Amino acid sequence: MASVASSPNQVKTKDSPTVYFLSYRYGLKKAYINAAAYLSYGNKWSDIKTISPAELAKWPEAKLFQIAAKPEIYYIAGSRKVLIKSPSDLMRFNLVGEDILTVGEGDLTQYQNASYIDIGWEQANTNKVAVVSDPVIGENNNTLVPNTNHNLLGVFRFSSPSQAATLNSVTFDLNGMYARSIVSNILARDGNNQDYDANVNWRQNDHQIIVNFRTPLDLPVSGEKIVKILADLGSCTTCSGQTMRLELASAARVNASLPASAVWPIQGTNFQLISNDKVIGHVLVQSKSLGTGGSIIGGSRDISHFTIDETSGNEDALIKKITFINNGSANLHDWNNFRLLKNGQVVARTATVSSDGLIVFDINYLRVGKGSSSDLTVSADLIDAYNPQSTYNLQMLQMTAVGATYNLTLNPEINNISESHTLN
Repeated sequence: MASVASSPNQVKTKDSPTVYFLSYRYGLKKAYINAAAYLSYGNKWSDIKTISPAELAKWPEAKLFQIAAKPEIYYIAGSRKVLIKSPSDLMRFNLVGEDILTVGEGDLTQYQNASYIDIGWEQANTNKVAVVSDPVIGENNNTLVPNTNHNLLGVFRFSSPSQAATLNSVTFDLNGMYARSIVSNILARDGNNQDYDANVNWRQNDHQIIVNFRTPLDLPVSGEKIVKILADLGSCTTCSGQTMRLELASAARVNASLPASAVWPIQGTNFQLISNDKVIGHVLVQSKSLGTGGSIIGGSRDISHFTIDETSGNEDALIKKITFINNGSANLHDWNNFRLLKNGQVVARTATVSSDGLIVFDINYLRVGKGSSSDLTVSADLIDAYNPQSTYNLQMLQMTAVGATYNLTLNPEINNISESHTLN
């Protein structure tokens, strides 16, 4: 880990005295625990270069270390080192795939010896909530693109091995990102990719994501709950090269009925932001006036008309899901059998209004060609005992659209108009 004149691999920032070694081979950084560790390599204080916090944040922390020509592998946690007892423990503690950095004996001896129990990997008292994370393999070599939605940042598993417990809230840090406003929304989903009934708060100034479950999650003995964190990203012209990484820093960030145990901090996959110029598609939705009201054919009425345009010319857009809400008084006692039509052909159906008043179309296939436009209509059947004075004013709440080339979830621009009609 000696200095190399052609590259600044002994670095610090202006506001911190901590000196780091940068491994260009592995793209990792390691902090020197003290001056003795730094000088044990023959380094000089003049070798240290000052870099910006943003540049330093691009380098993930190394976790595993060994001395050259020796088989022992160590995990470093703060000022303590832990000997990995067997290769199977790398899988057990979610360390498979982590690069192993070679260090000098004079550096490694500066760390105190510790056990698995000391750093929370094993429990003297097993009445705890265990937390582990799964690696996330991102699209296009773990890159994130502005103006895309539903970007998976992390997968966390919570379990209680010996006693039933409940999980109330979790606080994550979103590190490595200086353009905070790029994050427009955060989602928390379960193992089946369904949204949790939770208040998800993105605290932009603190770089924190707080997930408060409205009903605590039950953790039965030997069972587990999966929490996936996803981000919707807005526009950003200065984000290229910045990184984004989710972290669960300590047991204090897990509010549960039992203490939390993990290999702290749990650091997620490191993603790099890239420019989206001339890369991804853009979907524009424009609702159209129904004039004096939608046409009636038999017992069916047209209740919405809109266009979908792919405006970038970069790629086709695949429309996967559309959700509407009625801002009028018509309800499930007035209408049912909703249909989404393109050129008079049914694209998707949904039988009735959902329990929370939504009309949701899950679409098997609807493709809008790059630079092209599609006209669509929503129609509904009127129930025999419908109220002719009930009103409808359909508004599109959400659309899930995926770019056909890069398979990224796009961020549609939705323009609704507000006009109310009666069912008579």
